[in-house]
Amino acid sequence: AIDARLASLTLSGIDIREFSLIGREYAAVVPAGVTETTIDAHVEQPGTIVAIAPDDADARARGHQVAIADGVEVTVAPLGTLVRLDVGERMASPSKGNGLTVTFLEVIEDSRCPLDAECPSAGQATIKVHIAWFGQDVGELSLTIQGDQVDPTIGTPGGAYFVALASLEPLPASENAGSLDLGYKAEIAVFQK
Repeated sequence: AIDARLASLTLSGIDIREFSLIGREYAAVVPAGVTETTIDAHVEQPGTIVAIAPDDADARARGHQVAIADGVEVTVAPLGTLVRLDVGERMASPSKGNGLTVTFLEVIEDSRCPLDAECPSAGQATIKVHIAWFGQDVGELSLTIQGDQVDPTIGTPGGAYFVALASLEPLPASENAGSLDLGYKAEIAVFQK
């Protein structure tokens, strides 16, 4: 069994209060003048990978650098944990030397039944993600989720990883059905084979 808990977590210049092995979310107020933080996350079980979003702002610097701006959300999660990404957002694994990155590129289609409608079928939505390993293009992967699907869709670009799509929000409404500009958020997890 994999122990996918964080053993420790620090953000330079930012107080996240007391760290807890059972904690899943932390909130902090960024002090005035802090424009960047270095994230240092360690896992409970050696070999477990940590994913961080947004991407490393300075790959040349030691650690995972995140530029701080109004409204920025930082996600730190062990491999296999669902990470909620906006279109264009990327999660990266600093525990693999900035090796693994997964980027939510776009929503290709969304024919899911609108919330305020009755449909003969639940429809489906398809997203495209890009995977890279140490800066080398592994490829793009399309993942389709049915409108009434409960379990995640799992795909593999080849190599040592699986990518899972658990959900895509929001569901369309009748007035915007067919639009692919809805401010989508996808819940994605990466698993090692």
